Order: sequence, then C-alpha cells, then structure tokens
Amino acid sequence: MKVAIVGCGYIGAALGTALLGSGTALEVRATTTRASRLLELTDLGFRSFLCALPANNEDSTLAEIVTGTDLVYFTAAAGGRHNVDRYRQVYVEGGRQVVAACAGAGVARLIYTSSCSVYGQTDGGWVDEESPTLPGTDHGLTLLEAESSLLEGSEASGVEATVLRLSGIYGPDRGPQRFADRLSGQEREGGEAYLNLIHRDDVVEALIRLAGVRHPGVLNWTDDHPVTRREYYDRILAAAELPGVVWIEGPDRGKRVSNALAKRVLGIELRHPRH
Repeated sequence: MKVAIVGCGYIGAALGTALLGSGTALEVRATTTRASRLLELTDLGFRSFLCALPANNEDSTLAEIVTGTDLVYFTAAAGGRHNVDRYRQVYVEGGRQVVAACAGAGVARLIYTSSCSVYGQTDGGWVDEESPTLPGTDHGLTLLEAESSLLEGSEASGVEATVLRLSGIYGPDRGPQRFADRLSGQEREGGEAYLNLIHRDDVVEALIRLAGVRHPGVLNWTDDHPVTRREYYDRILAAAELPGVVWIEGPDRGKRVSNALAKRVLGIELRHPRH
C-alpha cells in the first residue's frame, strides 16, 4: 500500500514507522506544519510535505499529497487545548479539505482519529458507540461537529471513512503520569471520576489493523480498565514516595468507555490492557 498521514505528530510518526516496518506500506507520505520537522520525517523513511490545516496556497497541496495513495490517515493534533477556534480550523475546516482531497484523487478510504471527549456523561456509567454524544465542553462539541462533517462529507463523495475515537493517549514522553508530581499534596476535586486511557502502541496497532478491516462509521478505542483519578494518581505518587493528593468530593464521576466493539471488529487484544 501507499498511505498518507495528514498531521504526522506523536501518533502519526509511530504509525508510519510501524507501517513501513511491518511491510503493510511500501510508501508513507507524511505532513507537518513545521519546516524544521521535514528532515526528521524524511529520516524516518517518509516522503515529507509541509502542509498546514486548513491548507493554504504556500504549502504543498493536499491533492498532491494524497494522489496515488490507497489510504489516508487524518491524525492531526490542533494543540492549544484552550483555543476552540484552532480546533475548528484544524478538525472541522481541515477535515473538510482532507475529504475533498481524497474524493478528488479517488482515494477510497479515510481513517480519522477523534476523541472520546465527544461523550459528556458524568454519572460514572459505561458508554459505547450507541451512547448519546453530549459533550460538556466547547472542545468536545467542536470535535463532534468535525466527526459529523467528515462522515457526512465522505458518504456524499464516495469515500469510506472510519472514525476512531481515542481516550487519553499515554506512552513514551506522553501522558498524565508526567504531571503527577504537580498534584502531590494539592487539593483537587474529582477523585472518584474515571480516567480512560490508551497506550500509543495500542493506537498504532488499531490503525494498522484498520488498513485491512473495513468498518465505515465510529469505533471507540481505549484500554480495558478505566480507573478513578484517585487510584491512578495516588498509585503513581506512592511509587515515587511523594505525598498523595488531597481529594475533595465532587459531583462529576466521568464515564467509562467500552472498547468491546472495536476489539471484535479489529480482532486484537491490547498490549497494554491497563494503565
């Protein structure tokens, strides 16, 4: 296969490396928004392109990047979690451009990494792909809008799209464990709220499996064992011999995200079933 990874960051770089290493892809094209990263991606064995989202006339065009590929991964990260406008630019407007480029180039399949934050449930119950999507934040609402726009646009243009909703990603140099020491001895609400996490390598495995498994629509991807914030952070702080968090009772229990459908569809077990 020839694949394109639009938005080749933390997940995309690991994905492209695994695609080439496993022989799943003979060529990986990767985009970045930073000229300084082009050489880094090239050294990984990718054909690298400078392309912002939404794309502008100064950068490589999405049409050029995806033409001749069999599959496009849209794995961009907007950054700036407090900037809703940036989320809209990258995920909603950028997503529309990616769909249009795929349709214009005759690319049959598109895989988009979204977020489980589109579920806004706070009662601590389980959610799956059939659960209502009621985001409690502007960011979640924007991500849900991006999903809907991408799926509707893909269906209308004949591109088969899969949305992989990811829980919080952790792995090498990434994840909430990096900030645990900042919480040591601090008062925080939400100790009984659930954390849903997924290891980077399990994300990559699922994305590779999707290259050979057709599933138009949505899948949740998270590990097998949601834990409370209290359990997660106190365990890390205890291992580091640091004082625990002083938890204050709060009304938000969060939600527990089910990965049952994705495990059946993809036919895989997680390398990191619990965090």
